[in-house]
Amino acid sequence: MAIGAANYTVGPILPPDADGIMGMAFVQPDSNGLVRQPTCMIAVQDQLPDPIFTPKLHSNTPGSIYFGYVDDNIYTGNLVKMPVDNQTQSSWLTDGVIFGSGGSNLSSKALPLLFNTGGQGTGLREAAAAAAYWAQVQGPSQDSNGNWIYPCNATTPDLDINFPGSGPAMIPRAILNNANESVSSDGTMCLGDRQSQEGGQGNAGDQFFLTFFTVWNQAEPSPSFAPYDNCLFREPLHC
Repeated sequence: MAIGAANYTVGPILPPDADGIMGMAFVQPDSNGLVRQPTCMIAVQDQLPDPIFTPKLHSNTPGSIYFGYVDDNIYTGNLVKMPVDNQTQSSWLTDGVIFGSGGSNLSSKALPLLFNTGGQGTGLREAAAAAAYWAQVQGPSQDSNGNWIYPCNATTPDLDINFPGSGPAMIPRAILNNANESVSSDGTMCLGDRQSQEGGQGNAGDQFFLTFFTVWNQAEPSPSFAPYDNCLFREPLHC
C-alpha cells in the first residue's frame, strides 16, 4: 500500500481542517499504465475476522470506523443487504432505486444509487424526481445553472429511498435540513441536495449514514443497513 503526502490537489477535495482521504472503494486497473495500489480496506482485509467495515458518523463530532466485526447492539431490526456492481467502476453502486416522499414515488424511473461516505449529501440528480420533490417546498427556484435553491428556513419533506426487494429507507427532514448550504450573500437561500440532471443517479451520502448503521462487505461485495437502535447511538437530531 502506497502512503505519501500529496504535492497538490485539483479542486476543493478536502475542507481546511481535514487530515486526509481514506480509500475504501474498490481497485480498478489504472488506465495510465501505473502499478495499481490497494485501498486501505484491501490492504487489511486478510488480517480481519471478516472482510467488513462499519463506519459510525456524526454531524458535529468525530466519528469512528470498526473493522472486521459488527456490533449488533448498535442497530435495530434486520440488516437489508444490497448487491453492488464493482466490475465497471470502483464505486459502491447499486441499481433499481426509486425515490419518494411521504409514501409516494417522486418518479417512476429507477436510478442507480451510489453509497458514498465521502462528504456528498444524500439526494437525487434526476429532473422529474427533483422537480416533484421541490414542488412540496415553499419558495424554491432554479438558478442560472439549473440548480434548485430554496429558503433556508423552509420546511423540506422527508426523503424515501425505495430499494428493490425491500421497504423504503426514510431520511428525516431534520437530518436533510441539517445539511443546509447557504448560497446567497444574505444567508437566506440554500442549495438543495435533490437536484436535476438528465440521466442522473442517486447518492446515499452523509445524511443516509447519520440515519442508518451500515455494514460494508468488501468480499461479496455489498453494503447492508438498518436503523440505529436508540438515542445512545443515533444522531441526536432523531431524538
